[in-house]
Amino acid sequence: MKISGMNINNNPLKCGKFANFPQKFAKTFANMDDIGEGTSIALDFAGKALVVPITIMATSKEPKETTEYNALKHPVAGTIQLLIEVPTLFLGRKYIKNAADKGALDKDSNKQYNEKFFKDIFVSELEKSAQSGQKQAETADIISKINKKGLGKKIIYSIENYIEQAPKNAQEGLQKSFLAYKTAHTKLGHLQNRLCFAAAILLTPLICALENKLHPIIMDKLYEKKPAQTTSANEKNTKLQGKPHALKNLSIHNFIKHIKKGGAKQ
Repeated sequence: MKISGMNINNNPLKCGKFANFPQKFAKTFANMDDIGEGTSIALDFAGKALVVPITIMATSKEPKETTEYNALKHPVAGTIQLLIEVPTLFLGRKYIKNAADKGALDKDSNKQYNEKFFKDIFVSELEKSAQSGQKQAETADIISKINKKGLGKKIIYSIENYIEQAPKNAQEGLQKSFLAYKTAHTKLGHLQNRLCFAAAILLTPLICALENKLHPIIMDKLYEKKPAQTTSANEKNTKLQGKPHALKNLSIHNFIKHIKKGGAKQ
């Protein structure tokens, strides 16, 4: 808004310490690698283990014991899901990648999922393009990162920047081989996600069965002390019923009352 030649900023996100918040927030997510099925499972677990129980406890109008029983069912379910789905996701993705790298998913000359095949071609082109000592060091650094971390977003940016600064006679070969490598990497990732998601669906009956079996056991363990305390109190009352009337009425209040009566008679 502009008043008398002055610009007034009415947006609170662009004032003070919030000035660069949207840009920083977007940049943080843009630079994060491997946001996929694993992150989804982690967020789902956080919701089940924290958000859902808190919501139930805060809004339920049922008795305390019933509310706690229903609320704590969700952390149990989330933990079981986490313990089953995370290893399935990790081992499943690893198995599919190893099979693709060995050519088990190739169909004749169609190697669309064979990431290793296209990676080796690209690495060969990288080594050819390295002429000076500086370029050789930069090439070795890129190859080392690819071998250790795979083709993440940060490495992709580094490679694209490297190709732009490469000699003209090497750019075409680098761009072509990198595009094939990146395409195979993307297709393999989609295949891994689809197959692991299907495996997670197939495991749903097992997760539900374990949840129904373990949840009552866990809740019985948590509440086993309360009935014990109630029983001991009942046992004391039962024992007192067999004692003389004076013993049953023995209390500080009755004792003080008795003293006052004695003083009044004197």
